[in-house]
Amino acid sequence: MAALFIMMAMTVINTVIRKAGIGGIVDAFDMTNLLMICTVYCALAYQESIKGHVRIDMFVDMLPGISSKIVDTILNVLSVAIMAVMFYAYFNAIVPRFHSGSSTQVLKIPEWPFYILVTIGLFLFTLAMLLNTIGAFVPEKKEEPPK
Repeated sequence: MAALFIMMAMTVINTVIRKAGIGGIVDAFDMTNLLMICTVYCALAYQESIKGHVRIDMFVDMLPGISSKIVDTILNVLSVAIMAVMFYAYFNAIVPRFHSGSSTQVLKIPEWPFYILVTIGLFLFTLAMLLNTIGAFVPEKKEEPPK
């Protein structure tokens, strides 16, 4: 939440300063991009854990009984596989980014810590998706009212 507020404030202040003709915040674009990475990839796993992601159930809900569960499972497994590939790609990119010394243009903020953050976010997101996929087959416990 703090990263989102900082990003918003920096963008507004930078716009006002530039419109006033004073200049602008140095490297505001890159800082906004880095804060966006923090915001998005940290929120993915949380949203999946509370099942808050946008889903298009219109067609799946039209399918009869078990067919909808099969299609939903196939789509979930496919989503987990795609996220696992993305996690693997970012995980393998951390060391090369560290050794290359790539950084932002003006402030020279290194990029490799953000690759670690993305990797952790993707891992947690993939894990949450996998747990939700498995959880779809576990029957929910119905709590009985106290006697």
